[in-house]
Amino acid sequence: MRSPGRLRLSVVALVLVLTACTASDDVTTSTSDPRVTTSQASSTTTPPVPASTEATTTTIEIVSPLPPPTGEVIATGEGWELTDVEFAELVDFTARAMQRSFPDPVAVEVLGTSGITDATATGFEFLTNEQWELLRALGLVTNDHSLDVVNEIRRERLRGTCCTEDGDLLIVQVEDAGSEELTKVVTVHELVHALLTQSPPQGVVPSEAFDEPADVVSGAAEGVPQWVAMRYHAALTVAEQEGMAEELPIIRSVDLAAGVPPAAAELLGFGYVRGPVLIDGITAAGVERPYDKVVDRFPASSEQVLFPAAYVEAELPVPVSPPGLPSGVAGTASGRLGSLYLMMMAKTVVDETTALELVRAWAGDSYVQWSEGSKSCLALEIAMDDGPAAVALSDVLQTWAGERVDATVDVAGSSVSVGSCSG
Repeated sequence: MRSPGRLRLSVVALVLVLTACTASDDVTTSTSDPRVTTSQASSTTTPPVPASTEATTTTIEIVSPLPPPTGEVIATGEGWELTDVEFAELVDFTARAMQRSFPDPVAVEVLGTSGITDATATGFEFLTNEQWELLRALGLVTNDHSLDVVNEIRRERLRGTCCTEDGDLLIVQVEDAGSEELTKVVTVHELVHALLTQSPPQGVVPSEAFDEPADVVSGAAEGVPQWVAMRYHAALTVAEQEGMAEELPIIRSVDLAAGVPPAAAELLGFGYVRGPVLIDGITAAGVERPYDKVVDRFPASSEQVLFPAAYVEAELPVPVSPPGLPSGVAGTASGRLGSLYLMMMAKTVVDETTALELVRAWAGDSYVQWSEGSKSCLALEIAMDDGPAAVALSDVLQTWAGERVDATVDVAGSSVSVGSCSG
């Protein structure tokens, strides 16, 4: 859950014990989330990008919070078992990757099919109606798509949660993800949440992070656990990686075919997919312990998640005056659309690399939204760094607009104006 202006890494409680029954098809990592809007936890059209496999330099002595392992089986899945020795190795890997010791004991409970979904997902909203209506206004989802279907698919893909409590013991819960290796990847992700729950970071969330419909803070809140999980994934054998390739993404190709539009998948997977890339980018900039930095100072915009240099330089969006509403129309929403939505618009015309290049010159924006009968409408003012960048973006968005019945794009100096009604 999230609470404006401060980090709250959710804790939940249970016991180190296992109970896994059947293999779970309903996989995906869940997690604690620091903000009070919905958890847009994750989804993805492509598998998470494995983080750098270079070893993290350990600067502290890792002290295990666990009793000496004996080889006892502590959890079971479909055709596999997890011993306390193997779990201790996962705890040690997590601690070394984060260069922190767990101050208190941790444990794992492995659940069967839909165990996490059934236990934690009641009433849980992954994409909000506000986010959906923006996607609809921009033509990124259509009336053939359903927000309820998208949220239900995401709910069924929950794979883990942190944490339940038993005294000082924190228990991470994971589903049997269909293989021992993938279940361990999910367990490492949740162990990072447990570690950050036991040793809370500073957790400063810039107020600007809440001005966008994208889940900006997930770039750190889910990005750091996923960065560590992808390091564990990268250390597996090629055969083990290939064995989990179909189930690794939160939103799989079969989920796209079942009704999750690509833009919704991008939103759902934002922190899980883009967050690890942010951590690697901050590392490449020479920042020590980047995983600590981003949970001490969360990103302030989707731009800071998409472009590590913008995070390192604390680059903030410039204020942009909101566009006017049509005469006699009442607005339904307003705010900053942000780089992620702009990139998703551009990706309907060009490839992702080109779309990212276009939006890197984004400086800020402001939108207003309203309804016209069954249509969802939006007016958007975008500030770019300079005139050439505005023209380049406008050229692509002109193509985007040409594919829609009611959309306009105009450029003036370093500003781009967009209007769109869909539905």
